[in-house]
This record gives sequence, C-alpha cells and structure tokens, in this order.
Amino acid sequence: MSKIKIRHIFHSGFEIEMNGKTILIDVYNHIDQYKNKDIICFVTHSHSDHFNPDILTLQDHNEVVYVVSEDVPMDASDTVYKVKKGDVVKIEPLEIKVFGTTDLGVSYLIKTDKNTVFHSGDLNWWHWDHDTKEHQENEKNQYFEEIALLKGEAIDFAFVPVDNRLHSANRYAMDYFIKNLKPKYLIPMHFGHEYETIRHIETDSDTILIKSTYPNTIIY
Repeated sequence: MSKIKIRHIFHSGFEIEMNGKTILIDVYNHIDQYKNKDIICFVTHSHSDHFNPDILTLQDHNEVVYVVSEDVPMDASDTVYKVKKGDVVKIEPLEIKVFGTTDLGVSYLIKTDKNTVFHSGDLNWWHWDHDTKEHQENEKNQYFEEIALLKGEAIDFAFVPVDNRLHSANRYAMDYFIKNLKPKYLIPMHFGHEYETIRHIETDSDTILIKSTYPNTIIY
C-alpha cells in the first residue's frame, strides 16, 4: 500500500487522500471545507443520509468529477458519470468497479496501483427485529450473493455498515465480510451520532478495525 489518509466525515461519508486525489464518498455535510482540491466525488445512492445536492457546489472552488448511482438526481455529463451494477469506470489513477446493494443504489470497489478500497453504501445484512423470518432469510441470502461477487478481490480498506438500529444484528455484515473477504482494515460506518455503539466492537480475525470517535476527523 502507498500513503493514504482517511477522514471520517460523518455517518457513511469519507474523505480519502491517495495518489494525489481527494476521494469523497457519500459526503453530505462539511462540504464547504474543500478548496483547491482535485476531487472525485462518489455517491452510492440518493437517500438523504448519503446524498446532498449541495455537492455540486464543490465545483465552485475545486476540480471535480462525480461518479453517482443511476438513482441520484444528477444529469450525466463530461464530469458526471451515472453508473449501475456491473459497470467499470476508469478515471486516472482510479479503476472503479460497481457492485450491487441490498437496498438502493450501488457499492464501489476503487483501485489504484497501490490501494484497493471498498465502500458498501447501503449494502448490508439488514436483519430487522420486526421482519418475518422469511424476510430475514431473504435479506441474508441477498447479502451473501453480493459478497460472493467480491471473492478474489484483495481489499485493503473496507467501509461496512454497523447500524445500531439492528440491535444485536448490527455486526452481522461486518463479521461476514471479514470472514469471507479478509480485508486488511475495516471501518465501521452508518451509525450516525452513535459513536459509543462501535467503541467496544472487536474482532478475533487478522483484520484491523479502525473506529472513529467523533465527526470530521482523520482516522488513518
């Protein structure tokens, strides 16, 4: 791996500095802190906790290219790539493979010659207490099927939901992802302001957990 810097902006929003680029993924607040940057801005889907149309204002003070799921209300252009599952996009120095989700939109595998990053978006094992057993089983199988498509990819940094609304099931996706894909590092996300809920999460695997403690801070 080459030098990389990761800032957890909030919720599922991250800033990644690598290979001379500023990569923003699902950043919907703290947008005005970016000036004179070379940005590739990703949006996994149009839910308001992942997408804010104000990201278009990044163009006022930066060089920006956008990579967004088809459901995101932005028009395709020379600087806006609309993508779906199965697409491969090359924006130097990145190769972007678009994977699916168990909710809305897509997830992203982002590669350079030195680092591979996977951002799940809302790809999660959504095991809700109030759902029927049948629905819970369907959700589990959908997650397994999507994760199977990533087999063989050497992932350095994985961003995976650990959502406390799922109660005791909040780490199902994380544990399954680690067991089957063995990323070097895993960063829990999608927990809003509830930083306390991930503080004591640990793993017995070789994967190293990186846990943030408050918004808009460098975590790696």
